[in-house]
Amino acid sequence: MELKKNRHAVGQNAYHFVWRPKYNIPVFKKDYPRRVIEKAIRESDLGVNPLNDGKIIRIQLPQVSSERREELVKILGKKVEECKIAIRNTRKDFNNLLRDGKKDKTISENFYNRLCDVLQKVTDSYVGKADQMEKKKIEEITSI
Repeated sequence: MELKKNRHAVGQNAYHFVWRPKYNIPVFKKDYPRRVIEKAIRESDLGVNPLNDGKIIRIQLPQVSSERREELVKILGKKVEECKIAIRNTRKDFNNLLRDGKKDKTISENFYNRLCDVLQKVTDSYVGKADQMEKKKIEEITSI
C-alpha cells in the first residue's frame, strides 16, 4: 500500500479482521484513505476484490476449492524456499566475516572451525523449523 510515496504492509497496519459469514472486514489503526487500501488489496496477489461502500471495505473470500488448495500449497512451497535461501544467505555472510577474521589473524584456526560448526548447526536448525512449519501448514491447507 503506497501512502505519501512510502510503502506500508496492509497486515502491519490492520488491528484485526472482523469475520462475517461472507465478508472479512479489516479494521485499521490509522485513518488511511479508503481508495489507497482498496487499491493495495486489489493489486495484491490474493485474488480478491475489495468492496468499498465509503465507510467499510469488505473482502469477499471465495470458497476454497481443491485447485485453489493446490495453488496455495505451491505458493507456500515458494515462500518456504525463499525463507531457506534467506537463511543460507545469512550463513554465507557470517561465514565471510569469519573467513575475514581468520585471514586477519583476529581469530584462531580452532575458534574459526568451532564457530563454523556452530553456524552450520544453527542453520540446519532453522531450515528444519521452516520444514516443520511447512508440513504443518500443508496439513492445515489440505484438510477440509
